[in-house]
Amino acid sequence: MTVWVSLEGPNGVGKTRLAHRLAQRLGDGCVLLEEISDLRGDGLPPTLVGALAAGGDPFLRGASPLARTLVLLALKTRAYEQARCSGAVVVLEDRGVDTVAAYQAAVLAGTGAPPELLHREMERVYATVSAFRPLPDLTLLLLDDPAVCARRYSLRTGRPMDAGERALSDCATALYRHRAEHEPRRFRVVDRRGLDEDAVVDRLARAVVEATNEEEDLPCPTGT
Repeated sequence: MTVWVSLEGPNGVGKTRLAHRLAQRLGDGCVLLEEISDLRGDGLPPTLVGALAAGGDPFLRGASPLARTLVLLALKTRAYEQARCSGAVVVLEDRGVDTVAAYQAAVLAGTGAPPELLHREMERVYATVSAFRPLPDLTLLLLDDPAVCARRYSLRTGRPMDAGERALSDCATALYRHRAEHEPRRFRVVDRRGLDEDAVVDRLARAVVEATNEEEDLPCPTGT
């Protein structure tokens, strides 16, 4: 049985670096799916991502936000269909449908919308994608101090996070937290404040092992 794990969190939380370290820790039984924005090469998915990013917005915002949401969900459904028969013990997805639900709800409703409207938009995104693929078995939600996340984002992109991007990231973080509170069995929240990278990877790996209930099939999360 393959366990589908999604690694989520606000921009600048260090998620992609930790995703690669976690995949290495889990070993050959783990398949890592790159974040949508990192897709390169020929073929339909990179072409669609290129079209979404054509305006230069790293958050893939632009005209027709509902159509953009459907394209993102279609890409996530395709990733599921391709990886579900891989034979992997764990499929680790660097940003999955939870990211689409959180960020696109904030885009569709507006970052200043009342919480009930944001939550309703988020539920609509989940309901749409659930008609085509299941949600992850386990969602690892990484959190950190927002100011630290903003600094990491700046170092990675070479420019500071502007006010609109910060508002979007903060709104998405609140929506992640809301969903985690309502789905405590699926979500594991890892706040990395005060932890070094090794300790964070240990916690993430342990959560994956616990989710599989088959510790003999995965490396020890405290190993090197």
